[in-house]
Amino acid sequence: MRRHWEEEGIMGASQVTLPTLWLALSSVTLVGVLVLVALVRDWRRRLRDARNELAPLRVQLAELGLQVRQLSAELQALRRAAVENNMGRGRSGGGSPYNQAIELVRQGVLAAEVARRCGLTRAEAELIVSLYRRENS
Repeated sequence: MRRHWEEEGIMGASQVTLPTLWLALSSVTLVGVLVLVALVRDWRRRLRDARNELAPLRVQLAELGLQVRQLSAELQALRRAAVENNMGRGRSGGGSPYNQAIELVRQGVLAAEVARRCGLTRAEAELIVSLYRRENS
């Protein structure tokens, strides 16, 4: 093979031997493998860090989900109470504090004033305001 390189004039073939060529290729391969190992370690470290950052967010998300379910249950209870209250008083009089509150909200009265005038809690008045705004949004 050396004779062939010399005849073709390739790379100063008189100085390149097969063991030297194998040593060079082995060195390049070893460097490549070491670079790949370093990259894999870095990717694993980044993945571990990302998982550690996501763990508290998952806990917060679960807590928020629980709060949403609780608020939804409270809203349903308030709606049932409002329906029962309307049925007990009849619709003709319009005397339900909730109906009065809705009318006040339609007139632009703020939640604190609605609560005071209708004898509702501030939370009930704010709920009526938020429900009314959702209907008209």
